[in-house]
Amino acid sequence: MKWKEIYMICGEEMQRIPSGNEKQDRFRASYSLTRRDDLEKNPKTPRRDTFLKCLAEMERFFPEFKAADLRYDTDFFGPPPAA
Repeated sequence: MKWKEIYMICGEEMQRIPSGNEKQDRFRASYSLTRRDDLEKNPKTPRRDTFLKCLAEMERFFPEFKAADLRYDTDFFGPPPAA
């Protein structure tokens, strides 16, 4: 997949994760970088896989971060994982 396509896909997906407080914005940054990396390695990587990977990383580095506090399009990315 070409970089132009990757950036276009990421841009469309990022519109479904609004900016907000510091943790929300850190998640957005993490998702954007990870999604580009995932698409470069395997263009068929499901967005849900990238999303869950980023949630796990946020919870690992920021123990006070909870997926339930994250604002995003649940119809697009799926429901939050069970606690």
